[in-house]
Amino acid sequence: MIIRSFVLIAAVISLVLNLYWILLYVAHRNMLSREPTQFNKRFVSIIVPAHNEEDSIHKCVASLLKLKYPSDLFEIIVVDDASTDKTAHVLEAFKNVTNVKVVRTPQNGGKKSLAVNYAREFLDARCEAVVVLDADSKVGPDTLKQVLPYLEDENTGAVSIRYLPWNVRGFLARLQYFEYLFSILWRRILSLLDSMYVTPGVFSMYKKKVIDEIGWFDNTAMTEDMEIALRIQKAGYKIGYAFSPIAHTVVPETLRAFVRQRVRWQRGFISSLRAHPDVVLSPKYGNFSAVIIPLNIASLLLVFYSFSLVLLVLSRKTLSFLRAIYKLYLVDFDIITILKSADFSPQLSLEMVVTQLQSYFVSLDIVSFFVFTSLMFALVLLVVVRYHTREKMGINLLFFPFFLVVYLPLNSAIWLYSLLLELKGAHRAW
Repeated sequence: MIIRSFVLIAAVISLVLNLYWILLYVAHRNMLSREPTQFNKRFVSIIVPAHNEEDSIHKCVASLLKLKYPSDLFEIIVVDDASTDKTAHVLEAFKNVTNVKVVRTPQNGGKKSLAVNYAREFLDARCEAVVVLDADSKVGPDTLKQVLPYLEDENTGAVSIRYLPWNVRGFLARLQYFEYLFSILWRRILSLLDSMYVTPGVFSMYKKKVIDEIGWFDNTAMTEDMEIALRIQKAGYKIGYAFSPIAHTVVPETLRAFVRQRVRWQRGFISSLRAHPDVVLSPKYGNFSAVIIPLNIASLLLVFYSFSLVLLVLSRKTLSFLRAIYKLYLVDFDIITILKSADFSPQLSLEMVVTQLQSYFVSLDIVSFFVFTSLMFALVLLVVVRYHTREKMGINLLFFPFFLVVYLPLNSAIWLYSLLLELKGAHRAW
C-alpha cells in the first residue's frame, strides 16, 4: 500500500508537469515561428575560447568567415587558452585574415570564463554586441542577420539560438540528438515567457553594454552560461531565443565524457541557484522566478523521489530474496523439501502469483497508465518538434525508443548523483 501510494504520487506529478508543458505549447504555438527581421547593423565581436581544439577549431573559424555580414563590421577573436596540442599550428592558417585575431593566454586557468574575459581587452572599440561561441561548434552563414534583430528590443540583453549535435554517430550521440531536438521547442517557449535561465556556450549573443553593466562572466561559476543568464534576468533584461538560425556542436561519444559533462552542467545549475537564491519564488522576476525555476526544482525533486521509490522497492525485494535464501539454509539447501512446503507449493496458480506481486509492488493498472501517458506525451512532443523544426530525423528515429528507456533514466541517475555531490560539498571539477 505504501509503495502504491508513492508510485501514484509520482505518476500524478509527472502527468501534471507534462500537461502543463502541453498547455504552454498550445497557448504559444502561433508565436513560435514569429521573429523580428529588421535591424540596424552594428559591430559584432565573436569570441571563441579554445583549449586543445585542434580537431574542430579550423571548421569553427571557417564557418564564421562564411557569415553573410560585412567583414568590416565583425571580428573573430580566438583565445588559445594555453593549448598543448596543435591548436596554435592550425590557427596559423588565419594569420593573414584581416578580421581574425588570435590571442594566447599566459596559462590555462581551467575555466572557460577566464578565457572569455581575457578577450575583453582585445575587443574593437566599435563593439556593440559580443558573441561567445564554443570552439567545437559551427554556425550557418545567415546567423548574425537572424540574431541581431532581437537586440533591437531595448529590454533584450542576450539571445541564444537552436543547436543540434555535429557528430551524430554512435549510440550515445544519437540519443543526445533527441534531447537537443526537444530542447529547441522547450527553450523557444521559455523565451516567450521571458524565462530563459541559460545562454548556451554553443552560441549566444550579448549586448555589450549589458554585460559591461553586470560585470561579464563570473570566474568562480561552474557553468558560466547559466550564472550570467541569472544575472541578466535579475538586472531586468530578457533573453531571446532565435528560432531560425541553427548551430552544430560536438557532443560526447563516450559514457565517461558524457557523465562528466552532465555532472558539471547539473551541479552548475544547482550552484547557480545557491548563488542567487532570490530568483526563486520572487514576484519581482515574473514567470522566470514564479514558474520556471520552481518547475525545474520540482522536476529535480521528482527524480530524487522516483529513485527513492526504486531503492525502496529493490530493498524490499532484496529482503524477500534473503529470506528465501535463509529458508534454504535452514534445510541445508534441500530444494525438494522447500518445494513440498506450503510456501513454495507448485500448485500456486499464475493468478495467485500476479496477486502476490501486485500486493508486493503496485497495481498494474497504475503502472500501465503511467507508462502509457508518458509514452503518448513523448510521441506527441516528437511530432510537434518535427513539425516546427522540419528536421529530417532519418535513421535516428530507430534510436528514439532507446532515448525513452535508456537515456532518460540515465540522465535522471546523473541528476541524482550531481545533487548528492553538491549536498556533500564535493570538489567541483571543470
